[in-house]
Amino acid sequence: MVEKYKPEDVYITILKEQSQIYEFNSSNEDLNEFLKKDAFGYQKLRLGVTYLMCNKTTDKVISYLTLAMGSLKIPDKEEFKFRGKRLIDYTKNFSNQFPALLIGKLATEQKEEGKGCAGLLLDYAVKTAIVNFFNGTKILLRYS
Repeated sequence: MVEKYKPEDVYITILKEQSQIYEFNSSNEDLNEFLKKDAFGYQKLRLGVTYLMCNKTTDKVISYLTLAMGSLKIPDKEEFKFRGKRLIDYTKNFSNQFPALLIGKLATEQKEEGKGCAGLLLDYAVKTAIVNFFNGTKILLRYS
């Protein structure tokens, strides 16, 4: 049985120019190339933020996730339901678009697949989105 990573075994950090990513090797060459050649440039343009999951013991990148903001277009406000109620039945006049958190890229080091890394990163993404939503801040501006 494969031993899964626990939250206390890893840490998550935002990709920086000096991040040690060049040894990262997932089973998908396109995802490897994105991390090594494009991710930081996208981040500088504020098109997405790449989060690296690293092993606390070795500091090696074992998985990554790129998040971006987007929106969902509502084609028919009269029929679309939000929390069980049609949009037109709310007192607030909603626009035809809702904000959305997009997962642009997600990859795990080939040797680490099956150990729960992607699940931990997805949990982090959801928690980040919820915290930022309720605090009224934007995820793409959070570089702490």
